[in-house]
Amino acid sequence: MIALRLVQLIEDHSEELAEGLTKKLLSSERTRDLQRLPANELHQRCHEIYRHLSEWLLTKTEHDVEVAYKALGARRAGQGISMAGLTWASLQGGGTTPPADGFSFNFAGDLPNGAISEEGAGTGLTVEFDTYPNAAPDDIGIDVKWNG
Repeated sequence: MIALRLVQLIEDHSEELAEGLTKKLLSSERTRDLQRLPANELHQRCHEIYRHLSEWLLTKTEHDVEVAYKALGARRAGQGISMAGLTWASLQGGGTTPPADGFSFNFAGDLPNGAISEEGAGTGLTVEFDTYPNAAPDDIGIDVKWNG
């Protein structure tokens, strides 16, 4: 099953993913509030989520998640972190000509600013959802890639 394989890949590479995300959080204009936190605290939190993803997805109840994140939200508010500092906006444009043919989720420390194709970018984890066969061997489907 592709979802279980994806979770396993994330857990197996949790240290690298946490390091990349921490660097991104510490350097992005969108997360200036989080940059006031100690780098090791950000890294530990990112690593905890990546390393124990299957536990969160398979064993935690909605109540467990609510309790954990209410406590974390209260802690971050006490640290002066705004909601905007915790929320990354997802932008959707008016479309392109020709229309887009898929999308990707990319987890890496070296992602470019701006648009990323459905093929993905960066040297971390990419989950690609390709909805149009541009040319052989580009097939419709879901691909999971590590290191580009």
